[in-house]
Amino acid sequence: MSRLDDMEHEGRRRLAAIRQAMGEHGHDLLVIYGTTGVGTPMNGNYAYASNHMPIYAASLMALPREGKPILFVPGENQHLEARAVSWIDDVRLAPRPVEDLCAHLASNFPAVTDIAISSLAALPELAAQTIRSHFPGAKLSDAAATVFSCRTVKSATEQHFLRRATEIADQGLARSIEMLKPGVSELDWKAETEAVMTANGADGGFNMISAGQPRPGADAFMGYVISPTARKFAS
Repeated sequence: MSRLDDMEHEGRRRLAAIRQAMGEHGHDLLVIYGTTGVGTPMNGNYAYASNHMPIYAASLMALPREGKPILFVPGENQHLEARAVSWIDDVRLAPRPVEDLCAHLASNFPAVTDIAISSLAALPELAAQTIRSHFPGAKLSDAAATVFSCRTVKSATEQHFLRRATEIADQGLARSIEMLKPGVSELDWKAETEAVMTANGADGGFNMISAGQPRPGADAFMGYVISPTARKFAS
């Protein structure tokens, strides 16, 4: 079985597990909110259910207990990325994800009285107000734990990729320590570390430097990480 087949099978397993949990909690309709914002582990529920992580944006997933799931993704680049990586077949370009989600729900679930949201605590208040304005009689209930409970049980596929990712990280760390010498630039150190990890099967982008200052007097924490420069490590 190929890696792609593994992930497609894993996607079907995850959605089935979430739907079973929805049934146990009495949820017929689940909305999963996803963003790159730093927050509780519940923010990973969207990525878990869709295999897509929006970058500097927010996306939504509508998951009925019966029926096909749909992703609402803003921006053409985000949309193309979601279509490429997600196991969800219906990925829609949504300039206004919340409004577009509400239009879909109103058309397909006009009599909905309970909208489960993962997570209601992470959903921006303006988005919650928008949903309430479209469905004034519906109850919004927090269903973050419904999805998170599924994440705590790892499948054989997930265990395999976790072990492989750990092996690759160990290989990258070992090479980075070897490269960490006076006179080596941050750029060369990062490039060599990435080369080892990529050659061993890693994909995506890496930015390894998460401490220090990009220039004297600058904020030591800019976003998540600090981009490497031509600066050289001192003794």
